[in-house]
Amino acid sequence: MIDEDVVFEGLAKQAIIGLKLLEAQTGDGWYVNNTLSQADIMAVVCYQASAGFVLPDHVNAQNFPRLAELSERAMKIDAFASTVPDM
Repeated sequence: MIDEDVVFEGLAKQAIIGLKLLEAQTGDGWYVNNTLSQADIMAVVCYQASAGFVLPDHVNAQNFPRLAELSERAMKIDAFASTVPDM
Protein backbone atom coordinates (compact mmCIF):
# COMPACT_ATOMS: atom_id res chain seq x y z
CA MET A 1 0.00 0.00 0.00
CA ILE A 2 1.26 3.48 -0.83
CA ASP A 3 1.83 5.80 2.11
CA GLU A 4 0.45 9.11 0.83
CA ASP A 5 2.30 11.11 3.49
CA VAL A 6 5.62 9.66 2.37
CA VAL A 7 4.80 10.40 -1.27
CA PHE A 8 3.77 13.97 -0.44
CA GLU A 9 6.94 14.53 1.60
CA GLY A 10 9.09 13.28 -1.28
CA LEU A 11 7.29 15.46 -3.81
CA ALA A 12 7.53 18.45 -1.47
CA LYS A 13 11.29 17.99 -1.16
CA GLN A 14 11.59 17.73 -4.93
CA ALA A 15 9.53 20.90 -5.41
CA ILE A 16 11.59 22.86 -2.88
CA ILE A 17 14.85 21.76 -4.52
CA GLY A 18 13.51 22.90 -7.90
CA LEU A 19 12.34 26.22 -6.49
CA LYS A 20 15.77 26.76 -4.90
CA LEU A 21 17.38 26.22 -8.29
CA LEU A 22 14.97 28.71 -9.87
CA GLU A 23 15.59 31.18 -7.04
CA ALA A 24 19.33 31.08 -7.78
CA GLN A 25 18.70 31.82 -11.47
CA THR A 26 16.17 34.62 -10.94
CA GLY A 27 17.36 38.16 -11.51
CA ASP A 28 15.79 41.57 -11.97
CA GLY A 29 14.28 40.83 -15.37
CA TRP A 30 12.75 37.87 -17.15
CA TYR A 31 14.56 34.56 -17.60
CA VAL A 32 15.05 34.54 -21.39
CA ASN A 33 16.47 37.59 -23.18
CA ASN A 34 14.69 39.87 -20.69
CA THR A 35 11.39 39.01 -22.41
CA LEU A 36 8.43 37.34 -20.72
CA SER A 37 8.48 33.69 -21.77
CA GLN A 38 7.07 30.31 -20.88
CA ALA A 39 9.96 29.93 -18.43
CA ASP A 40 8.72 32.94 -16.42
CA ILE A 41 5.11 31.82 -16.57
CA MET A 42 5.89 28.34 -15.27
CA ALA A 43 8.22 29.65 -12.55
CA VAL A 44 5.56 32.09 -11.32
CA VAL A 45 2.76 29.53 -11.45
CA CYS A 46 4.85 27.00 -9.50
CA TYR A 47 5.87 29.62 -6.94
CA GLN A 48 2.32 30.93 -6.50
CA ALA A 49 0.79 27.45 -6.16
CA SER A 50 3.45 26.36 -3.69
CA ALA A 51 3.34 29.56 -1.64
CA GLY A 52 -0.42 29.95 -1.65
CA PHE A 53 -1.67 26.41 -1.43
CA VAL A 54 0.70 23.45 -1.38
CA LEU A 55 3.68 24.43 0.81
CA PRO A 56 2.96 27.84 2.37
CA ASP A 57 5.08 27.11 5.46
CA HIS A 58 8.15 26.54 3.31
CA VAL A 59 7.60 28.52 0.12
CA ASN A 60 7.16 32.22 0.84
CA ALA A 61 8.73 35.59 0.11
CA GLN A 62 11.13 35.26 3.02
CA ASN A 63 12.60 31.99 1.74
CA PHE A 64 12.29 32.80 -1.97
CA PRO A 65 12.55 36.60 -2.33
CA ARG A 66 13.59 36.58 -5.99
CA LEU A 67 10.71 34.33 -7.01
CA ALA A 68 8.35 36.53 -5.01
CA GLU A 69 9.63 39.58 -6.91
CA LEU A 70 9.29 37.74 -10.23
CA SER A 71 5.71 36.92 -9.30
CA GLU A 72 5.02 40.55 -8.45
CA ARG A 73 6.43 41.65 -11.83
CA ALA A 74 4.23 39.15 -13.63
CA MET A 75 1.15 40.24 -11.71
CA LYS A 76 1.57 43.77 -13.11
CA ILE A 77 0.67 42.34 -16.53
CA ASP A 78 -3.11 42.29 -16.90
CA ALA A 79 -3.16 39.19 -19.10
CA PHE A 80 -1.26 37.33 -16.40
CA ALA A 81 -3.01 38.74 -13.35
CA SER A 82 -6.48 38.19 -14.79
CA THR A 83 -5.95 34.42 -15.00
CA VAL A 84 -4.98 33.75 -11.37
CA PRO A 85 -7.52 31.42 -9.80
CA ASP A 86 -9.09 32.34 -6.49
CA MET A 87 -7.37 30.34 -3.77
